[in-house]
Parts: sequence; structure tokens; C-alpha cells
Amino acid sequence: MDADACPVVDIAIFVSYQYEMKPFLFCDTSHIIERENAITIQVSEGRDSVDFAIVNAVSKYDIVITQDYGLAAMCLAKGAFVLNQNGKEFTDENIDQMLFFRHENAKFRRSGGKTKGPKKRTEKNNLDFEIKFRQICERAINAKRRMKMLELQRQLSEKEQEIMDNMKVSKPVLWINPNKTDELPENHSFTFQDVLNAEKRLQRFSAYIQFVFSETKKLQGIIESKLIEIPKMQSFIEKYADKPLFGKLLLKCDHELPISGSIKARGGIYEVLKLAEQIAIKHGFIQETDDYSKFADKAFQELFSQYKIAVGSTGNLGLSIGIMAAKLGFQTTVHMSMDAKEWKKQLLREKGVQVIEYESDYSLAVEEGRKQAEKDPMCHFVDDENSIDLFSGYAVGALRLKKQLENYKIPVNQEHPLFVYLPCGVGGGPGGVAFGLKALYKENVHIFFGEPTQSPCMLLGMMTGMHDQISVKDIGLTNRTEADGLAVGRPSKFVGKLMEPILSGCYTVEDEFLFESLKEMVRMEGIFMEPSSHASLFGPIQLLKEGNDYFEKHGLMDRFNQGTHIVWGTGGNMVPKEQREIYLNR
Repeated sequence: MDADACPVVDIAIFVSYQYEMKPFLFCDTSHIIERENAITIQVSEGRDSVDFAIVNAVSKYDIVITQDYGLAAMCLAKGAFVLNQNGKEFTDENIDQMLFFRHENAKFRRSGGKTKGPKKRTEKNNLDFEIKFRQICERAINAKRRMKMLELQRQLSEKEQEIMDNMKVSKPVLWINPNKTDELPENHSFTFQDVLNAEKRLQRFSAYIQFVFSETKKLQGIIESKLIEIPKMQSFIEKYADKPLFGKLLLKCDHELPISGSIKARGGIYEVLKLAEQIAIKHGFIQETDDYSKFADKAFQELFSQYKIAVGSTGNLGLSIGIMAAKLGFQTTVHMSMDAKEWKKQLLREKGVQVIEYESDYSLAVEEGRKQAEKDPMCHFVDDENSIDLFSGYAVGALRLKKQLENYKIPVNQEHPLFVYLPCGVGGGPGGVAFGLKALYKENVHIFFGEPTQSPCMLLGMMTGMHDQISVKDIGLTNRTEADGLAVGRPSKFVGKLMEPILSGCYTVEDEFLFESLKEMVRMEGIFMEPSSHASLFGPIQLLKEGNDYFEKHGLMDRFNQGTHIVWGTGGNMVPKEQREIYLNR
């Protein structure tokens, strides 16, 4: 925006926010123009200095708001959309005539003539501007998508282009990662030592956990879930795939994890506990060798009440952070997207957590939560897209799983491969587990992420190599799914880059299957998991149907039948009875 004396700055910012666009306000040093949700670019004072700054910054299909005909002409030449404060669009067809009229009017004034000034601004002018601006936003978004897709088509292989075409029409796909090396990334900020440190910290807090959460006493304050066989669901998978699935089919029951009932419990609770430990040590309240049940003392709660914790979430991470942070005494805010279920919001409010709702998807809720937290030095923002602490907590699940497999005497080696299927949203939870498993089992573990057909953000980001620079909406998908924890439009770049040498592949699943699997799991095994969890059960089906190329490439044709398959339950234990009935009667 050419913001000097622009009367529609606030309207433009409001509309830009709704379209997930970043507004930039250009002004010179004689003006101070700052607005929330906008970035101010201030240039040195001088004739046309703002105009030249805008021209240098603008790219094809950007939108420029200005009433200056000369600036409009230069921006049109760079392929931008341009309109004025009254909603008048400048185009290649009308700009020459406008420049001519400007020239003639200037010549008339120099000769002593007088021209009329602008009319008094009305509400109709504002309405006309907003209507036109929304139209141009739609056109700009679609144009950028087309441009991005043309670029992608030149980069993708023939097979990947076929996958992309199927993704666009919401057809389930299986993508095999061509970059898998089975080696952990080198020279990365995250290492396996972070996972081991997280396990030790969770052990220190076990005395506190079992003291304040009675449901953890059986496991002595360790937040962990069962690993069980589900033979009846194995027959369901075989029927769906029309092929036998040999070997054991196991369910990792993170849908029953204590405290918050989802895979997010380990990571979310771990990050809150680590922050609490750092604050307590800083203020001399605790040493690492002390009995951590002291964290339940009133003095600790009073200390933590001076601090704030915020997080953006579609639901389950918000529950984990909110329940743990509120229990310790932190002032806690959860920024929740439109995809979050009402019962999750209500449960958080009952725990004393502030819930801020957004009429937008996950990415915008996270961005807004992050911005608000940055303004408060006493506020810690839990960043599901980039947090090493969250990732460390999630990865501890791999250490625990290894012990369970050993207890069941289930071998994992070259002759007995392990296949793991994890539902994926932004990527943190499944990414942490995948990292830990790959560190432990190397080439003998094969990990696949499952995503809804309308929200395949990790698949899209990894297949294109663009990670968080591409959204599912860029290929025409809605990011709308009943699997609320997986309704994410852009993946974590931090996770995606870590997964490049680790992940075997990604697959997509229709919502219809999630509910069919949900009902069958209840009927056949007596186990309830929320829809998101059932994305894991489609993994073996896709691999049986379309995985021959993967088996051949990795020498698994003769060993697949000797493998163990683990589907990962990610949430469900906290779902109210009324909501369960809605799912079952769908």
C-alpha cells in the first residue's frame, strides 16, 4: 500500500488477513503509519521515494493500492494488480488514458486554470473499494497458484505428476520418498542426544506427575500407552486391500495416553515441564537432584503464575499444553483454529485456560498466537512447527516402543522389518516418533505418514521440496476434513527437512474411510479412537495395494510377510460420550 494519506488502510489490512496475505505499508520518514497485522516499510523522505520503493519490492501478481497513476503504470509493467482507494482498477487497457488526462490536467493548471478537488469520501467509496479488493485478492491468489503449479510441473517426475493430478481431485495416493537414505541428518540442530535428555527429564518429573495426576500412578508417573494386537482389524484391512497381511498387526495406544489422551501428551507436556524446570532452577526453587514432587507446592504455583504460556492448535496439542500448564499455575492461552472441536475448547476453559478462536485454519491461528506472544517478554510460545523441545518429547515415544517390542520378544532386524504408520498434521508428533525409530532401527524400520485427501501438507511439501512454502490450497484443495488434528495446510519445514532421509513415504486417505474404520474398530475390537487416528489404518492398505515398487527397491519382496506392522493411535480417550455417538451414527 502507498499508505501516505490512504483512507482504506484498515479495510485492506482486515481483508488481507482473511485471505492470509501479508500487507506492507510504505511511507516516508515524515509519516508514522503502524498497524497490527501489517508490516511498515519506511523510506527516506524525498519526492517519489515511496513510489520507487514499492516498484522495487513488487512482484508479478502482487496487489498494489495507490491513487498515483505513474506508480500504477510502473507496477502494471511488473505484472501486479493495481487499484485505487475507491475500488477503481488500473489495467493495461485504461492506464494510458489516465496518464494522458493527468498530463492534460497538469498542463491546464500550469496555464492558470483551476480543477476541482476530490469529492468528500463516503461509506459507498469504502464499500466499493472492499468489494473490488476482495475480487482482486481472489484473482491474485488464483494467478499465483497457476504460476506455482506451472513451476512444479517442470520439476516433478512423471510419476510425481501423476500423484499430483490425483491429489488435486482428492484421490488417495501413495508417494514413495526418493531421498530416503536411512541416515539421520548430519550437522542439524536436533540430535538423538536431545531425545535421551528428554527421557531423563521426564523421569525426574515422574514423582510430580503421579502426585498430581492419579491416573499415572500405575506407571509411576510415566506418560505412556499400551502396545496391543488387533487381529480382527487385521482381517478388516485384508478385506479392504483384497490381499493378505502377514505378520502381526499392533496398535500403539497413544489415544489412551494419560492426562490429555493423545500423542501430543508426551511432547506438549514435556515442553511445559522443561520450561517450569528452567524457571524453578533460575529462582533457586529446585535442583536436578531434588524430589520433583515439590513442584506441587503452592510456592511453585505462585512463581509460575507470573509467567504465561501460549500455543496455536487444532485441538490435541492445545489440550496437552493447556492441562499441564494450568496445573502448574501458568497463565495459559490456546489459539484455536476453526477446525477445533467445541468440546476441546470447553474442556480447556473448564481447566482455567483462555481460548481464543479464529475463523481460519491452523496456520493463521499459530501465526497470530506467535505474534501476540512476541509482544510479552513473560510469555513462552509453544511452536508446534519449529520447537525442538516438543520434538524431543514426541521422540521419547520411540524409546518406550523399543522396550515394549523387546518385552513382547518381537524382533526388528533385516529379516523381520518393522512398518509404522502415523497420522500426520503439521508433522511434529509423527516426525519425532519417526526420528527416534530411525535412530534405533536404521534401515530395518519403514515409516509412512497418513494424511486426509484434502489436507496432504507433508506429502505436498516433501514431494515438491518446497515444505512450508506451498499450501494444499495452492493445488485447489480445501483443507477441510473431519480429522481435525490433521487439518493443516502447510507442514513444518523443520520437520520436513529432518524427514527427507528418514521417511519411507506418505499416503492420503478419504474421510469416509476414517469413519468406516472407526465403527469397525469399536465393533470388532471394542476400541474407540477419534477419526484422525484411523488415518494410520489406511497405511497397510495402501502399501498392500501400491507398494510393490517400494518392496522391490528395498529388497522386501521376500521379507514383507515376516514384518511387524504398527498403526499409531493418536487421540480419542478424551472425546465425550455424546461426540462418540455422533461419530458412530455418522
